[in-house]
Amino acid sequence: MKRNIIFWSVAAFFLIIGCVSISAQQRFEVRVSSNVSKVTVFINNRGMGFTPMSTSLVAGTYTFRGTLPGYQDFEKTVTVTSHTTVYFDMKKINEEPPRPTPTPPPSSFELKVSANVRGAQVYVDNQRVGTAPVSTRVSRGGHQVKVTADGYDDYSQSINVLGNMSLNAELQRRIMYYRLYISANVSQAKVSINGREYGLVPTEIKLEAGRYDVKVEKPGYQEYRTSVDLNRDTRINAELRSMQSTITIVVPSSILNRSTSRPEAQIKVSVDNRPQNSFTFTVERGRHRIRIESGGLAIEKDIDVAEGRNYTIQLGFDMSVREQ
Repeated sequence: MKRNIIFWSVAAFFLIIGCVSISAQQRFEVRVSSNVSKVTVFINNRGMGFTPMSTSLVAGTYTFRGTLPGYQDFEKTVTVTSHTTVYFDMKKINEEPPRPTPTPPPSSFELKVSANVRGAQVYVDNQRVGTAPVSTRVSRGGHQVKVTADGYDDYSQSINVLGNMSLNAELQRRIMYYRLYISANVSQAKVSINGREYGLVPTEIKLEAGRYDVKVEKPGYQEYRTSVDLNRDTRINAELRSMQSTITIVVPSSILNRSTSRPEAQIKVSVDNRPQNSFTFTVERGRHRIRIESGGLAIEKDIDVAEGRNYTIQLGFDMSVREQ
């Protein structure tokens, strides 16, 4: 009996001590908030309400979890030893991570300019940058490139620079025109240039710069030929030589019979049996028979005539006395 009393006395003592220990555990306030409202809060998998909220917990380690449709679950382990605030940083599902700050683009780029003409001058925005091929730095955006060379049309191109770039300028040879004036010492002469007829002299022709073969011709005259390098306005005066020869009969006044009226009219001249109306006439080159007659007198002579020459026949009338 005495032993039972001792046992129950000891048991009652430890029961009282345990209750006192449990009642003596300290509780702490825990506040739960989040970056979005109405997040469901679980503590050790037990639903506790929605953010923002607060609860009282005894010291210890707890697992806090937040859930919200459209967001990833947030979970965090917290050891409570004092009044504590737990913050849920909720992330949207498939939310892209923050993008890195882009590197600012370069402020200038390399521009290379070449040309099909050696020694061509290159200008960018009306500023000379050198002789092609040339490399220069230009800013981003629009620019005007011009390439020039003597004898060629200027090359001009608008460009939009977004990075390093190259430009090849194809210059076109400039077509220059000049006037060619052609005249001649005879009228109605025909003009041909490089085999193409251009009418009669005098004439003015506008031609592209270059070398030309010029011919001026007229029947009965030797044709005139020349070559000209047309690099400025040019004049040509063609001297055409007659292909016929001129023969002049000279009758000295000392042998004319002044007792008759118009003694010259009594003298008749023929060439190859063709009467002539003048003492001056033209003939083709070759051999011709000249006959001069007056009254009962006549004289004939064959002469060889060269092309384009002038001939004079001097008549004489004399007496020769011979003693027998």
